[in-house]
Amino acid sequence: VALIGMLLSAVAAVPPGGEYRVLMASASGPVPARTGGFGEMTCYQCHWDNPLNDFGGRLSLAGVPDTYIPGERYPITVAIAHPELVKGGFQMSARFEDGKNAGAFRSPDQLTQPISNEDTQVTYIQHTSLGARRAQGESRWEVEWTAPAEGGTVVFHLAGNASNGDASPLGDFVYTASATSRSRQADLKVGLYIGFRRGGPLGPPTVSALQATGPR
Repeated sequence: VALIGMLLSAVAAVPPGGEYRVLMASASGPVPARTGGFGEMTCYQCHWDNPLNDFGGRLSLAGVPDTYIPGERYPITVAIAHPELVKGGFQMSARFEDGKNAGAFRSPDQLTQPISNEDTQVTYIQHTSLGARRAQGESRWEVEWTAPAEGGTVVFHLAGNASNGDASPLGDFVYTASATSRSRQADLKVGLYIGFRRGGPLGPPTVSALQATGPR
């Protein structure tokens, strides 16, 4: 019976546009590159039954610093909520503005796991089978991100699925979110440069100029 149920969840289905798709629901996490960032697809590619970013729910990304210290570790919380959520899932990436991997993710428990895309050398973090456990209205995960040693602007992309738990791709709600973090080291360099220039023939540096470019 379980096998039949799995097969039924992978049948061809017809989305609103009329094109047939072969769908597969996965409680252990999606394949890599499903965050919606840098031209990637999202969970909505398969779970298209409801509008993307439906007003009835939310996807939040907390803990991403406005400015980070290279090499520092930061705890990040991912949460997805919807009145019809029975199980939840997500996938997240952290990349430089050129699309290359930025920093490293770590799973502090068995609810999440990092996975790599061998083609792009980008590492993602997402839920595990245990992390997609049954919930009521909201699912939440804690992960850890180590900032890159080289500094630079980092863009986080996140996609989440508020699933109804029926082991099919239908009846679910998909959300996306993003956040940006700048290197504190880079911000300080820009601030010092502007201060030096303003301290020359143009007169003493202004406080407003330094505050605008310094750490936030």
